[in-house]
Amino acid sequence: MGMSGGMQYKVPGMGGGASHAGPPGANVFVHNIPFTVDEAVLVQLFSRFGAIVSTRVVRDPTTQQSKGYGFVSFQLEQSALQACTALDGHTIANRKIKVEIKDSGGRGRNAGAGNRANPY
Repeated sequence: MGMSGGMQYKVPGMGGGASHAGPPGANVFVHNIPFTVDEAVLVQLFSRFGAIVSTRVVRDPTTQQSKGYGFVSFQLEQSALQACTALDGHTIANRKIKVEIKDSGGRGRNAGAGNRANPY
């Protein structure tokens, strides 16, 4: 059961260094990632929810040390919502990660924001 089929962690040459994102609502923001976690671990963790467009762990440009957060972009919004529901609060290497839908402004949006009637 090897990983096959052109799974890419980063999509080179896309949009001037910006990570390649999925459609609106299909991109998740992952907070509190252990510093030992890289893109391959994110792919392994998130791929069961659907096809992934790209993953990225944000790193310090000088030291390449992880900053403890990253992004996973899915092809479908449904996959992102399932990942948020299943993995928000999941523990990796004794750290509880927070997983939420990334809004267009670049910040995470509460994973429970599906109830649009709630004004809070």
